[in-house]
Amino acid sequence: MNEILCIIDGMTDENFEIKSLPNLGAAYEAHAHGLFNTTPADKKPESLGCILRLLGLPEEEIGKAARGWIEALGAGVSFAQEDLLLRTTCVSVSRKSGKIGGARENPPIHEPGFTQIGSYQGLLVLKGKGWKLDRIRTFPPYENPHIYEEFLLPRGDDELLAFALRNQTDDYAVVPWGQAVPGSLSVQYKQGAMIAAAPIVRGIARALGMRCEQPQGTTGDVDTDLAAKREAALAAARQGGPVCLHINGADEASHRADPLQKQEFLMRVDREIIGPLCDSGMRVLFCADHGASPATAGHLDGPQPFVLVNSEKSGDLGTFDAAMAMKLLKG
Repeated sequence: MNEILCIIDGMTDENFEIKSLPNLGAAYEAHAHGLFNTTPADKKPESLGCILRLLGLPEEEIGKAARGWIEALGAGVSFAQEDLLLRTTCVSVSRKSGKIGGARENPPIHEPGFTQIGSYQGLLVLKGKGWKLDRIRTFPPYENPHIYEEFLLPRGDDELLAFALRNQTDDYAVVPWGQAVPGSLSVQYKQGAMIAAAPIVRGIARALGMRCEQPQGTTGDVDTDLAAKREAALAAARQGGPVCLHINGADEASHRADPLQKQEFLMRVDREIIGPLCDSGMRVLFCADHGASPATAGHLDGPQPFVLVNSEKSGDLGTFDAAMAMKLLKG
């Protein structure tokens, strides 16, 4: 049977209810449902680790898959084995309090090794500096919402600190985090396909050996062409092999602290993705990788709901480790 894993990034939040999305709510009642533990108790929720767990990567390997090199892989940014790679996020800063807010557009940044990969995202490649990895500490903004901006400054390396200070004003801060050196992953999906636009998810696909497709008109934000993503996922599933369809806009709206934009986007997802996939006759597993709060602009942990349609299962299946997602999808 053709199978699709549909990950709606950052779908849940403090006020989320499955029944608020008509098609997902109806599927919840009519088909199988349950919860995934996507974030271990000793970890912070973030898309890279949560998605890799859903795709079955062993927990001991996830720490090796640090953000920098995976995202560079997905964005097509060149790097060498000896380089140090970091993700950057531009956040707003309150002049009154000095605390950070949600993500905001990058200002023009002219720095050696810097590449802008999204409206507020960037990648910093420090050539030949991979040996610095173990001495650096960074602080992802999504793990530290509404903190004073000085507490997000990197520690342990003067070069990286100088970059952060040069790109910090009373209005914004460009925060480097997710430091990594290039690596590899043992789990491979040679017959699988990933339908995604977000660089981090495209990087995951390439690291896992999946065919990666980004249909024309699709983005990693709320302005994406959802119908194009849906049709690409259906076409890939008909070719055989597991298909992962990643939808990213709800997470981005949360990072901008925009609850209305998040809700409007999720309603579009319900109409244009969830309803048609439920009617396709294919086995589809809908789930979130983690929660994302439009109140704090940060990620949320806790068990994440899933709905499995067009399978032989029904009713409440209980709670599973996220690593069981692909096995559950395959029956």
